[in-house]
Amino acid sequence: MAVIMLVEDELLIAMDLYEMLEQLGHEVDGPYMTVAQAEDALRSDLPDIALLDAQLRDKEVDEVARRLHEAGVPIVFHSGHVREVEYTKRYPGSRFCPKPASPTDIVKAVNQQLDLSKSRLDVT
Repeated sequence: MAVIMLVEDELLIAMDLYEMLEQLGHEVDGPYMTVAQAEDALRSDLPDIALLDAQLRDKEVDEVARRLHEAGVPIVFHSGHVREVEYTKRYPGSRFCPKPASPTDIVKAVNQQLDLSKSRLDVT
């Protein structure tokens, strides 16, 4: 399946998302709880898709999102602290799941981004 970068600073939410994504057959990279940890991870490899909490304890995830977006990595934002329109406008093509989001909504957003990513690869 896919390698999904998980950036989430709330431990219980991170654990739930990690388990859910693994049960779907994906490899989970993370969870990363700070922007610095996520940036370090991106130095070695890019994921197939990223699931990002937009507001971490140390700061907003913009630097990570910008790098992923520029590299063409599909992004799903999962946050209760920012407005959807801000992030989907800043990162066109991204998806947004407001917290609290149901597992079904998160899986749907992840699958949509994976489908989009696959269709881009099929064209090239």
